Amino acid sequence: MTSQSKAARLAGLLYLVAMATGLFAEFYVHFPSTLVASGDAAKTAANIIAKERLYRIGIANNIITFAIDVVLIWALYVLLRPVNQKLALLAVFFRLIETTLACTAILNSFVAMQFVTDADRLKAFDPNQIQALSVMHSMYALSFVIVAVFLGLGSTIFNFLLLRSRYIPKVLAFWGHICFFAIANKSICNHCLS
Repeated sequence: MTSQSKAARLAGLLYLVAMATGLFAEFYVHFPSTLVASGDAAKTAANIIAKERLYRIGIANNIITFAIDVVLIWALYVLLRPVNQKLALLAVFFRLIETTLACTAILNSFVAMQFVTDADRLKAFDPNQIQALSVMHSMYALSFVIVAVFLGLGSTIFNFLLLRSRYIPKVLAFWGHICFFAIANKSICNHCLS
């Protein structure tokens, strides 16, 4: 089995795993949930205290997803390097920026959770300061607007290379373009309008 064939199988498997962990973290824990109340830091803090375990599970799922992303990006590069090495490298660059920004966002979210849920730390702050600290949870969503831009750029290039390579049916590569454009567009629109 060639390295490209192994990379293709690995990329396919990692996409499935990353989708499961990422979708759970983003669409069950963070965005549509009742945990983060947009514009209401006190309610957000109370929600996270009440469902701390769920919030921690969401953070853990994000970390798993980001670790998988790094290996996935490498596998896509190995697979698509023969098609166009410079474009594949550019896609890697965009996707690694996306993953780095996502890791930073989840780290901020974790730190904010620590302030809200740790009773010893809470003693050092008055209630208004604690509410101000919990605004960091809203910053997570804003960070993902920027993350979506780099995800869209890198994924568009990877899908373009997949389209040119004919490794997968053209319909799937074209569908990848549409999906990443829709995700990035929805993310940007939702967060800019809220």
